[in-house]
Amino acid sequence: GQPAGQQRLRPSLQPSQLAVVRLYDSLFAAHVEPERQTLSLYQLFKDFVVRKHTLQVYSSQVSVSVSDNLLLVHALDSRVVLLFDIKINTQFPVTAPLPLSTAPSDGFSASYAAHWVFAAPDLVIDPVAGRVGQLCVDLYALARSSLDKFCLLQFLLARSNAQGVILEVLRCAIDEQESLPVLSRMFELLCAVEAQRKEAQSPTPVQRGAPRPRAGSARAASVIFQHGAGEAANASYRAGWAYGDSFRAVAPVGALESCESATRITSSSPPPWIEGLSDDADYDSAPPTGAMIGKYVLRPAVDAVMSTQPPSDARCVRRRFVVAALTELLFCMQQHALPPDEDVVSMLVEMLVSQGTVFQLLQLIECGVVPESAATVAQLLSYSSTWPEAEVAALDMLERLGESEETHDAVMRLLLKQGKLLSCCRFIRQHRLFAYPPRTVLAAAAASDDRLLFRAIYLFFLQRNEVWRGSADFVVAEDCEEFTALFQQRESTEAAAARGL
Repeated sequence: GQPAGQQRLRPSLQPSQLAVVRLYDSLFAAHVEPERQTLSLYQLFKDFVVRKHTLQVYSSQVSVSVSDNLLLVHALDSRVVLLFDIKINTQFPVTAPLPLSTAPSDGFSASYAAHWVFAAPDLVIDPVAGRVGQLCVDLYALARSSLDKFCLLQFLLARSNAQGVILEVLRCAIDEQESLPVLSRMFELLCAVEAQRKEAQSPTPVQRGAPRPRAGSARAASVIFQHGAGEAANASYRAGWAYGDSFRAVAPVGALESCESATRITSSSPPPWIEGLSDDADYDSAPPTGAMIGKYVLRPAVDAVMSTQPPSDARCVRRRFVVAALTELLFCMQQHALPPDEDVVSMLVEMLVSQGTVFQLLQLIECGVVPESAATVAQLLSYSSTWPEAEVAALDMLERLGESEETHDAVMRLLLKQGKLLSCCRFIRQHRLFAYPPRTVLAAAAASDDRLLFRAIYLFFLQRNEVWRGSADFVVAEDCEEFTALFQQRESTEAAAARGL
């Protein structure tokens, strides 16, 4: 026993109990205390040291790695990894303890073999096998194991190259019909990040009077992510509560795959639809924009609902949820002064008109969630045959936008793109656009192989010529001789067929 009155000696400090780590551009000394099973982080400044955090590691045999601004604490006795993100939670790991897996084909020893050496910042050395591995976080596995999607989204926004994972999380939220308050917070957080990045990239400050985030917005923290130690000038703006950048991909779950001089832990297979994401022009390391959310998250949901559910059943729970998700995304974009995505607007208008809830569409137009634009005017005009009031609503919107040649051309382009050729003719007649070149509309009608459609449009332009010029003939400058010949050929063929009968 210890003699009475003698002070108890502290155990000596071992080199394995200390490590210098870099998290979010701050330098820390990590001190492991085996007796207490804790890890203390001391932030290092030029003239002083401050203890910032004390983490429970639940093991007396640990080793520390860092990558992607995550602190990885390896519990060597239980052979699991604890992930700490000091910007999200300074007391507990962000996930449950996770195993570290290696591919047998890589020739590594069993996970956490006694001879393994963990080298800063994220390397694993196996001297027996003669291999070096690099730790990579399997973001897809973490996403699948998380229940709180909003907290998961916060975590992913601080990770590098997580755009595809974020989109997959949003798709799961839509498929599982996540509660609208949670979905709203997720959309609001992403819109806040996008708005902040656009504001940083804009040469001029945001104009006064622009919509601002709602009270209690997720845009509570403003962030600068710096890419690498020597590229501080190239800052990209992301989530509000995190800054700094990851140096490599990290993962506690994955498979080590061989390369020339090192081995890299790869993530599990992403969903098949993400494989084509890298071909998208908007794909980069930044968080997904509202346009990408509409294209990769909401468009599949809308297509599935429109193809499987009765188009006029407004009481369908799934339809109502998808409509609410579209509305919430547009509202969040409006609140953060982001330009609304035309595809998202088009999907919302399509669903509301198809189910007959026109009053709801008019309310959304009035409050500005559905923006007044040439694209919306064109879409409303295309529904005039099934919804008589659509033409009135479109003309009222066009009047508010202003009668300009640019607006008229935009409406005509969109109607032609949608193949609404008869709507093009009605628009030309209503707004007396007699100078609009007929060749564009006639070429689209001839390419459709619909004889009746081509005949109706050709006769419409003959009437236009009669009213405008007093003669039904086309002028040489309009370059419509081939359509006149096609019309005469078809008329003579039909006349000969009628005489033969």
